[in-house]
Amino acid sequence: MNKFFIEKTKEMGLDLNDTQIAQFDFLFNRLVEENKKYNLTSITDEINVTKLHFLDSLPAVKYIETGASICDVGSGGGFPALPIKIARPDVSMTMIDSVNKKITYLNDTAELMKMENTVAIHTRVEDMARGKHRESFDVVTSRAVAKLPTLLEYCLPLVKIGGIFIGYKTDVTEELELAKNAIFLLGGKLTEVVEVSDIGEDIKRTLVIITKVSNTPKQFPRGLNKERTDPIL
Repeated sequence: MNKFFIEKTKEMGLDLNDTQIAQFDFLFNRLVEENKKYNLTSITDEINVTKLHFLDSLPAVKYIETGASICDVGSGGGFPALPIKIARPDVSMTMIDSVNKKITYLNDTAELMKMENTVAIHTRVEDMARGKHRESFDVVTSRAVAKLPTLLEYCLPLVKIGGIFIGYKTDVTEELELAKNAIFLLGGKLTEVVEVSDIGEDIKRTLVIITKVSNTPKQFPRGLNKERTDPIL
């Protein structure tokens, strides 16, 4: 892995060992190769994969407790889930996506990398949130999936009381204002809004961290795409 990546992870407070750095190298090479089959990303050159996928995924690591159970919603090509798992092999990682070919890629990649307690599931998040996984995860993450009110209705039902949701956003000021009612109704409390500065001057990333303080009412998520067409405002 390139020198820029190693320097930036150290700035983030991550002390990756040689094995972990080699895993990032493997992941980059596999992403570029398998992208020809699976159309996982439009970004394939090393420096931009390093910044826009790997480094962009890692700022959440410091907010995740040892041994946490994580669900990454809308994992796509595996971000932020796979970089988090490499940096924190102690966590258990569940990735979900509605595109089956991406699930195949994620499961095959996790197996090749010998990632323990890592699985990708082909499902819609609103279906998963109404089943056995409801309010079962310590941490739920999501990057570039939907506007915050919609995203919260998808994700907060999966978070256990005392757990956290970490949303990867860009300019979030307007979305946070729109999401105030959703945060309250879905059992959340805004804990922190983190402006990330470790990735590079040209990268804007904000983490929205919401703590689950009470059970999400059973009617949420509503399904039938209402989370997107009629968001909680």
